[in-house]
Amino acid sequence: MFTIERQVVETLDISMESRFAAAYCIYDQAPWLRKSYASIYDVVGSILFCVSSQPWRGPERDNSAVLQCILDLPDPCQKVRIVRGDWREEAPQRNSALDAIRDMGFPYCFVVDGDEVYDTGQLEAMAHYAERDPGVSVWHMEWNTYWKSPYYRIEPREPFRPVVFASTERARFRKNRAAEGEGHAVIPSEVGICHQL
Repeated sequence: MFTIERQVVETLDISMESRFAAAYCIYDQAPWLRKSYASIYDVVGSILFCVSSQPWRGPERDNSAVLQCILDLPDPCQKVRIVRGDWREEAPQRNSALDAIRDMGFPYCFVVDGDEVYDTGQLEAMAHYAERDPGVSVWHMEWNTYWKSPYYRIEPREPFRPVVFASTERARFRKNRAAEGEGHAVIPSEVGICHQL
């Protein structure tokens, strides 16, 4: 169903921070992908890009630009892996990412989209917070949403609380970014939030 195109050459040291591998599930290029990637790089042990050959909605477009963008990202620690497949829906693509991250030996998948940017220190605090309660298999977060620019934030904060961390052994995506698993909890906003552009 999918193929791994780029492998890590040496085994990663799985410290507390690198027990989390990030998964981007994308089709075409998000304008904030470089900023998003830079904001998470130092916190996770691996970054998986699941790139579909087909969109979830709408007509097919040339997505070679997103593949080139990923290949051009700086990767001094060789964390990046690219998986290509033919996913017509979001949940199967996200589940393929969960499976790949589990097979790499990571207990947690950090669910991130190309238009989501984090404060690196807050993201690290969020990961530490989640890891303190291993009984929770699906962690949700709050986020600030911005309109077309980082200068226009929507107020009040949206009530939507998307999945941010999922157990690679005990969680599955059922529809879009909604996941099922044993125990759900929310990362307190004072610990950290996402900036969704």
